[in-house]
Formats: sequence, structure tokens, C-alpha cells
Amino acid sequence: EPRELSESVFVIGSSAEWLGAMVSRCNACGCVPILLCSSLRKIAGGRYHCVCPDIGGSMRQLTAALTQRWGGRLVLYGVNPHSVGDRSRREAFLQACPQGLCLENEGSLSACFEKFMPLLENTDAVLCANGFAAVSLSWIVLSMCGALPYFFSGVIPNYIDAVFEAVSGVLAGKPMDETYAQEYRQLLIRVIDK
Repeated sequence: EPRELSESVFVIGSSAEWLGAMVSRCNACGCVPILLCSSLRKIAGGRYHCVCPDIGGSMRQLTAALTQRWGGRLVLYGVNPHSVGDRSRREAFLQACPQGLCLENEGSLSACFEKFMPLLENTDAVLCANGFAAVSLSWIVLSMCGALPYFFSGVIPNYIDAVFEAVSGVLAGKPMDETYAQEYRQLLIRVIDK
């Protein structure tokens, strides 16, 4: 058995079969592994320690705070149905907020976003199921918001064109071809001043 943390074996996995095989291999080498899991695992015939977060307790606290602050119409966005972690978060979310809505990505976050957009007006708060969902949703929202000064000022009268110009700004940090850079700076200063 390892005597120091540096000699410990940490095992991260999702399927019970794989975790069981890793516990057996570690035990055969005289090691008691530490499993890092999204939910408590029971593996027959092996010696191991298990560390897992309190997803249910965390989700209860989070949904209670969001409901108190903004209202109870909550959405869990971007759930990957093939991810053990996302499934655990979905289960905890629905237990903590039974009236909540879960949107699965089903292989495409753009399809998930298309399902989400009609629900936006009736949503008080959005929780992202994972980092990938959070980054993609943030990127889309930033691009849509970044297009508003272009569109409302009339500098770019077509909203879709304004969104594409804003997307280039989100990706590169500034408009790629600089065509509207000066106008955008002036508009931004006017918006900030108001």
C-alpha cells in the first residue's frame, strides 16, 4: 500500500466494468487505489477508496439560490446523454428542481441552442451541464450582443451580417477586416456614455 500521496494511484473512470478492472489490477500490485467518481461506486471484491463530489447537495443549493434571486424557471443546458457526469448533474437538477427543463445536446450543441432560443423569454436562469456547453453558449450570446451596436446604429443594417462581424470580433478580439472598426469604437463609446 502506498505510504505517501505521491505513491498513490488515482483512478478516474465512468463505467463500473472499467473501474472494477482497474481496482483488480491495482490490488494485484498491492495498491489500494483512490477512485475519483461523479457518484459513489460499489465494486465487488476489491479494496479501494472513493472520493466523489456532493452533486445533489451542490445542485440543491444552486437551484435554491437561483430560484430565490431570479425565479424558478430554470434550464439545465447542453446535457450530454452519453456522459456519466452530465447524467448525474441532470438527475440532481431534476431532483432539486422538478419543474426545471433539461436540454440535451444529442450530438449537436447548435441543435440544443435552437431548442433553447424559443424558451429564452420564459427562462429565469440557465445552468450549463459542462464546460463545453458553457463556452459555446457564452460565445453565441457574446456574438449576438456584440452585433447590437452595429445593427441599432445602422452601420450594418442586416442583423445576420452584424452577428458575423461580431463573431469575428469574438474570435480575433477585433473586427478582422477593420472595415467597421472606427465606427464600432465610436458606437461603443456612445453606448457606454449613456
